[in-house]
Amino acid sequence: MRYYALDVLACPYCHAFPLKLVVLEERRSPMKYPWPSKPFCDYVCAFRGVEVAKCESCECEECLSREVVSGVLVCPKCGRWFAVVEGVPQLLPDEARDFDAERALLSRFREKLERLDPEVARRVFGEASHVGGTGQAPGRV
Repeated sequence: MRYYALDVLACPYCHAFPLKLVVLEERRSPMKYPWPSKPFCDYVCAFRGVEVAKCESCECEECLSREVVSGVLVCPKCGRWFAVVEGVPQLLPDEARDFDAERALLSRFREKLERLDPEVARRVFGEASHVGGTGQAPGRV
């Protein structure tokens, strides 16, 4: 998943925008910047983690040269979390998700996620992420 995807992705449940991204693994994948002007994104610079209007220096070339391989997307409104697996955001309805499989895929990044965002890590891996732990659906933070 390229960072610029967050410029168009919204929560499939409550349609909140933008989603928060916690990057667990990325790879360099050079891509020439072919557009005549900057910034590339219209609303959010996910690479810098700010709104485009507040982005003082656009690093579009650097952003386009990176690809998120593994991570977690979090909705700021309803709190659902979605895994990014092999570069693909898993934006599926709760009833179509296999939360145990998603957690298993993310488990190799558990320590990194705990360091980067302890609250998201607690929800993804902790007891609160199971139905009954907080009374919330399993994918909710």
